[in-house]
Amino acid sequence: MALHFVAEWIGAARLMPTPQQRILRDHCRSRLFYMRQQNKTQNRPLKIFESNNIKLRSVSSIKKKPAMDMIRMFATGATDKEQ
Repeated sequence: MALHFVAEWIGAARLMPTPQQRILRDHCRSRLFYMRQQNKTQNRPLKIFESNNIKLRSVSSIKKKPAMDMIRMFATGATDKEQ
């Protein structure tokens, strides 16, 4: 009989989120998913360069202008910064 009371108490203590809380949780999960996808996309070129012994992380962040300039330089086939 006491076990039944404890089970009812545990069931009653469980809170159901309000519709606003559910919307906020869904939004937070979606935002986290998209942020992870964005980071994955940004890190993909870095992995390719690092597999070819080109270390862009030591130069700058991949989003900043110097790193993007280096990527454009490699894409055009230039091997020297002076070109």
